Amino acid sequence: MLQRRALIAALVPVALGAAGCSDGQVKLDDSKFDEDFGSVKSAVLVHDPKMDGDEYYVVLANKSGVCKDLQEILPQQYVLEDDYQTAWEDFNDVLFDWANPNYMDAVTQAFYDLCEAQTAYLNGMVDLYDQFVAEGDHFVTVSFWNEDDYNIFPEDGVTYDIDADWDEDGFSFGLVYYFGNPYAPVLDAWDEDACKSLDVDQMSSAFDDVWDAMDEAQDFWNADGGTATVKVKSDTKILVEYSGDLQDMEGNDAGPVEGDFKAKVCEIEYD
Repeated sequence: MLQRRALIAALVPVALGAAGCSDGQVKLDDSKFDEDFGSVKSAVLVHDPKMDGDEYYVVLANKSGVCKDLQEILPQQYVLEDDYQTAWEDFNDVLFDWANPNYMDAVTQAFYDLCEAQTAYLNGMVDLYDQFVAEGDHFVTVSFWNEDDYNIFPEDGVTYDIDADWDEDGFSFGLVYYFGNPYAPVLDAWDEDACKSLDVDQMSSAFDDVWDAMDEAQDFWNADGGTATVKVKSDTKILVEYSGDLQDMEGNDAGPVEGDFKAKVCEIEYD
């Protein structure tokens, strides 16, 4: 995902749960949003064998059917990402091919191809996220790590700490609220001609516009202190109890968060 700053927004005390555990609510400042988080209608532990190897992460959503959506969207997203990564690799191959007698022309063409690959990637992501994210959708993502790995299937009876070092038992917690498809304003802001200009100022402005555009479509908070205790119910289901505090992306206090949820494994399969 793109690293980004969030818009400043007030968040009042949060309590959240999932169907099968409790209805739970996430409360957001009504002056900023048309509606609250509402009941968690999807709570899934995504098992993604292609995400840097073999990884797990929790997704909680105010909409149902998230597992089915992710099973359809993620394989297509990885195709787009693979194509984009290939364009970068091709560019790097040409960039360091000092022996090429047509070096400058080759580099220029490879960079043009990279600019076009960025456009193709963004077009593809807009199409995918039109199917997945609508105005008012909001999600919580949680992942766990230990001294051996990150994005793990959490261990039974372990209490994970948001402030843990990477060689300890830790977890991350993020809440995102979408004002619309997050890639649509990015595509609108992206200037392929400025990218191809090879002018430093134009290129810098083009990429700055991309970063700023992401802020127009989502707001984000993450955990600032807190713990999560896991009970493994089976090899396909976990129960998590957690409490802590939230902060916005500017580092401002955004209130406490606490609750519990059950999450079932959602398998992502690739051809």
